[in-house]
Order: sequence, then C-alpha cells, then structure tokens
Amino acid sequence: MKVVYSIRAKFEALDVDKNGHLDNQEMLVFAKEVDANNPDLASFVEKLVKETDANSDGKISFEEFQSMYLKYKRGELVVGDKTLAAPDANKTKWNEVGMQEWVWISKGTSFFSRSYLKA
Repeated sequence: MKVVYSIRAKFEALDVDKNGHLDNQEMLVFAKEVDANNPDLASFVEKLVKETDANSDGKISFEEFQSMYLKYKRGELVVGDKTLAAPDANKTKWNEVGMQEWVWISKGTSFFSRSYLKA
C-alpha cells in the first residue's frame, strides 16, 4: 500500500477555520501530537507559536508551519528547553523538490502529494 503524505495536507487538516493560518487553538491539536505527556500544553503552545512565528504576527502561516514541521520530522525542533522529534525521525528523510515543495523519502521510495504533481 502506497502512503501519500504532504505537509500541506497536515497544515490544512489543522486549519479548522480555513483562514490559511494556524492560531493557538489550532496549534494545540499539533502540540498534543508532538508532546502529549506535557502537563502544561497551553504554555508549550505559546512557546511553540513564539518560536515558529517568524514574522511575529501571532499566527502561523503555511511557510512557518512547513519550516517547523520539517525540524520536527528531522528531530531538530527546539521548544523552550526541549528538543522534539517525530517517532519516525530516524527512519525518514525530507528533501526539497523545486523551491517550496517537499517530499518524504523512505526506504528508497518517494511519496509525492498529488496536489504537487503536474500532469
């Protein structure tokens, strides 16, 4: 079975109000995934947003999310004094395709999001 994965799909799933940005409430869902055992998720989300929000507008754009998510998948996401890594961080490799698209390379097989493929 071929798994198709895209950072854009992850972002859009988190963007409940479909405004093109993630607010603290939407980032809380992601925080529960990456640090589920944290007893103070609200504080964690504030730190995560602060460290991810490159333009300091109080919300996370797709580009900011992509940068943060790639760090997480590589095991390089630092929030406060914690370094977080995806459970599959040591098994996956993320590569850039073109200027802004990313694909997941795993065990020699490329998985491309259909939304990024051009006919």
